[in-house]
Order: sequence, then C-alpha cells, then structure tokens
Amino acid sequence: MTWQNQKQRFPVDILGERPAGMRSQADPLVQLAAEAIIWLGMEPKYEASSTDANIPISLNIPAVCIGITQVERAHTLEEFLYVPPIGDGLAQLTLLCIEASTLIANT
Repeated sequence: MTWQNQKQRFPVDILGERPAGMRSQADPLVQLAAEAIIWLGMEPKYEASSTDANIPISLNIPAVCIGITQVERAHTLEEFLYVPPIGDGLAQLTLLCIEASTLIANT
C-alpha cells in the first residue's frame, strides 16, 4: 500500500486492523457506564476512538471503553496523565463492573 500527496510518496505497511463498531447510547451497558460517571458528579462523554473494545463491538459483543483519568499530548513524547483522578476512575470502573455483573445475572 502507498500513501501519497502532491509532493511526497510513502510505502505503508499495515500492522493490524481494528474493525470499527459502535454501541447505541440506549444500549444497557453504555447506560450503566454513563450512570457510573454521573454517580461521580461528572458528565459522560460519548466519543469514538481506537480501542481494544473495537474487536468485541465489531462482533456485536457488548463492550465499552472507559477512561480512569485524563491524559494530554497522547501518543507523543510529551504524553502525560493526571494522577489524582485515578481514584475516582477506579471507583467508576468498580461500580460499572458490579452493575454490569448484576445486569448479566438478571438476563
């Protein structure tokens, strides 16, 4: 495969593929993830990104990706994360796991 613009041309090797997929905001798992972040007093953000959740989502297996903190300058040499929000992020993750387990047990 080759990528090019008007002045340059580069060979491109595909290292892997992450099929895209998405879940509806009405999906019970997405709603549980939103409720967990709202429980912490924050507003949920619904964004598309490249994550390991893409594989199960593309196979119609319920999955979500949540962040437990904030990062800046992602994928650069200056990338860093904020440590203080990690506690709240782990609380969000714990609540989501408990609620999702309950949802699965009741289906």
